[in-house]
Amino acid sequence: MSEVSLCIDSIKIYLQVVFGYCSGFIPCRSFQEKNASNNPMPHNIWVETDGNIIDSIKPFAEYANKEQAAFYVIPGTVTERGHAKSAEILQMQTVLVDIDTGNTEEKLQTLIKHLLDPTLIIESGGITTDGYKKLHAYWQLSEPAEGMELQKLLDLRYHIALCIGGDTHFKSAHQPIRVAGSIYHKGRVRKLVT
Repeated sequence: MSEVSLCIDSIKIYLQVVFGYCSGFIPCRSFQEKNASNNPMPHNIWVETDGNIIDSIKPFAEYANKEQAAFYVIPGTVTERGHAKSAEILQMQTVLVDIDTGNTEEKLQTLIKHLLDPTLIIESGGITTDGYKKLHAYWQLSEPAEGMELQKLLDLRYHIALCIGGDTHFKSAHQPIRVAGSIYHKGRVRKLVT
């Protein structure tokens, strides 16, 4: 298997876009990848947003990579460690859509035409059945959404997913998503999430 390394700079950029204005704790997840050669147990940590987030997250990213596990975050914060149910999400600062079917490039161009250029476009490592790279598009807000505004953000995410044929699981606040700069291990193929 070819050696692929984490990209710490990409992880830093990702964390800034997704959590830079948020307070609380970031729920981090590692899950077994489909058809990976290892079978690690799921592992969770909660990282406080104050201080240097990358110093807390880097060892977890390294652990997930070593175990050939996926590295995900819930793209919102919670008030305390050990909590990450949908109703416990405190803040989110991005609108996102997971474009994981069909012609993802065409769908992305439709989003750009009707919305704005995304702040981040992530190639998650997966390929659609039509042969296109699976994409995650993020639009960073100028401040975190919380309370009623958070529900509006979740409704918007769901509506965008319905309109574009994206993953509608992101109607839920606690849906995890793959982190840029981590390693995709599905099918014994190692790829950098870019």
